[in-house]
Amino acid sequence: MYWVALLSSTALAFLLLILAPKLLRHQGLVDTPNERSSHSQPTLRGAGILLALAALGVSGLLGLPWIIAFSLAPFVILGFLDDLFRLPAVSRLAAQFIFAGILVWLVATNARIDIGGVVLGGLLIILVVVIVNETNFMDGINGISVGCGLAMSISFATLLNLAGQESYAVLAVCLAGVCLAFMPWNFRTNARLFLGDSGSYLLGIGFAASVVVLVLAGTSLVIALAPLTLYLFDATSAILRRVLRRESPFQAHRGHAYQRLVDDGVRHVSVSLIAGFATVICGSLAVVTFLGFLPIVILFVSCAAIGASWITAPYLREFKSNR
Repeated sequence: MYWVALLSSTALAFLLLILAPKLLRHQGLVDTPNERSSHSQPTLRGAGILLALAALGVSGLLGLPWIIAFSLAPFVILGFLDDLFRLPAVSRLAAQFIFAGILVWLVATNARIDIGGVVLGGLLIILVVVIVNETNFMDGINGISVGCGLAMSISFATLLNLAGQESYAVLAVCLAGVCLAFMPWNFRTNARLFLGDSGSYLLGIGFAASVVVLVLAGTSLVIALAPLTLYLFDATSAILRRVLRRESPFQAHRGHAYQRLVDDGVRHVSVSLIAGFATVICGSLAVVTFLGFLPIVILFVSCAAIGASWITAPYLREFKSNR
């Protein structure tokens, strides 16, 4: 079933992406470079809405409860509306909390799991919103979302399968499929398409749903979050720096580690490859830990070391260049 999900989602996404340039150009979805951009030429954005059709449609046909698929769709629609109209940050955040609450409730109800109280439910809702937004923040250079997204999707698919959550594993496999289909368009020096907020929200809510399912199924939060290590470290550190400088965390900026590496002369593809490789390591360690071959404290320390190395890499390059 997983191979069918992978091949079907990849094929459908690839066919839809052939139509993307005409459709996106008709809607005026062109990302024009500015001082905060990492690209230098106008590029079509918003292709994620087509990837969502493939990922959610195929996963729904192959076992994901349709009510769950429909609960993920509002995030994608919200992202696409933001691609079109640039919605106010406060409005987006409020909608995300509402959608996250519905998702957590539906996942728990569908699995017949008692969340156990308002506190855990509230924490899971906050976690969903954090993961969605941090995934969105990390979609800033060519290839990083599809490269890391592919690695994270495979990791989550494996963990969900091991946890006995086959229908959600199908969703993760379909996310891997659409990442594969999007690579020729985006994992290159001059990207032809951008995911847009609709695409980054699709990946973000897919990862967030995977974490919620794993946690409710009894998996350690450390294992569930391990595939997201680079995203959590990079996005969180960038937000904290802005808060400490009394700058708005919602305003576009170039403070992420991956952006600073690009600004320092490292190619987009190289940064994305390194990020993807590090994500593969974190995801693999999570699987090995889930199987009982690695103590969870080793997983935590290893992922923390990888995340810390990633966010300090720009400082090390600056230090070496100034010597």
